[in-house]
Amino acid sequence: MARQKKQGGGVEGVLAPVASLAVITGAVVHSVLERRRREADAGPELGYQPPEPAGSARRCRARQARGSRTRPLAFSPPAATGSSAPMTSQGITGARADAVEMLTSDHRQMDQTFRQLQLAATTDAVENQRHLAQHLIKLLSVHAAVEEHVLYPAMRSALDDGDRVVEESLAEHGELKRLLADLDGKQPSEHGFLAGFEAVMDIVRRHAADEEQSLFPALRERLGTERLHELGDAMERARSVAPTRPHPHAPDRPPANIVAGALAGLTDRARHMVRDVRACRTSD
Repeated sequence: MARQKKQGGGVEGVLAPVASLAVITGAVVHSVLERRRREADAGPELGYQPPEPAGSARRCRARQARGSRTRPLAFSPPAATGSSAPMTSQGITGARADAVEMLTSDHRQMDQTFRQLQLAATTDAVENQRHLAQHLIKLLSVHAAVEEHVLYPAMRSALDDGDRVVEESLAEHGELKRLLADLDGKQPSEHGFLAGFEAVMDIVRRHAADEEQSLFPALRERLGTERLHELGDAMERARSVAPTRPHPHAPDRPPANIVAGALAGLTDRARHMVRDVRACRTSD
């Protein structure tokens, strides 16, 4: 006999205010960093330093924009079907997507990004490898957080052996985060770079296959369409505040993981923005 399903409230209810706070705080951080970026571009108001050469800041921003948009696709093999873009709760076509569809889309995107990384490694495209590695780490970190914040609490209550399944999944996540932490910041020229990502993807592919072949069909049967759509909406909110880097020592069970994850997500996004500002200042 399945356990009583826990409807509404719960983790999803906690996510909404946390997401709102994170968005507001993130906007403030972004505003401050953008102001500093503009000041760096223009030079100090009463400056004793000569101004930057005309167009330097524009070239920097244009180069960053080109890199962020095109580098992941530089060595991309053609997709077999559909789009490689991450699915949101509105779906690729605009229709409302459910939790299972969103997580399955994540699996495809992570696998495609890894294949791009493997291909880039055969061309000695160091900058492209570095960008793809950072992107893959972000995809995996956000995906793991979303599962821990939203999917696993639902699995505990929906499946007969939900506690056992979730604990096994959390153990896999822990191993994955430790490997990602070792790879975070590692350069393509360093020993073990590609081999480390191959080890990561071995875990991810086994994990994804188990979910898609066993867990997801069981959740569809137990939870139903509307509840899966509600979870999809909750996942979309969780994504907006999820950590974008691995944090292997952070809590992985609610409610502590929700608060810690939102704070880590803010820190990670601020770090990315600072890195972009520094890249602008040191370019040219």
